[in-house]
Amino acid sequence: MSTATVQINCITRPVRLAFLVENPDPTSLRQVFKLNTLLWGGMLNPIIILDGSKRSQLGRHYLYQESDYDREQLSLLKAFDPDLLINYSSSTLPEYLAAFRERTHAPDVMRWNPWGTEEMISFLEVWPFLEEHWRKKVRFLAKPPAL
Repeated sequence: MSTATVQINCITRPVRLAFLVENPDPTSLRQVFKLNTLLWGGMLNPIIILDGSKRSQLGRHYLYQESDYDREQLSLLKAFDPDLLINYSSSTLPEYLAAFRERTHAPDVMRWNPWGTEEMISFLEVWPFLEEHWRKKVRFLAKPPAL
């Protein structure tokens, strides 16, 4: 009888969140900043402004490279590789961010009231995300994938 050894390494790190805001209006930015102050490593979470029409490019490096706003935002998200994107925008996700569609959620996903007595931030608990994933991806499959 042969035996196999399986080694599992687990590294604890903060959940990487990115926030999508359509226009940088004070109300939505205040909500994002309020949430970020509660997060472990929250000050490092990027805020992606979806409307780059009012952006001005400053710096010498823009003289030497050709880049548009959409490509820069996509590059930032690819480099940061967020676990979740919280969409504070009322619009749908732009096409250039289609690779992150499965990771994008409305701000309500961060709110959870498990016992009906007190609301807590759900990113500290993995169960709401697992339940939502099961409901969307696994529940109605004829043959669920083996774990």
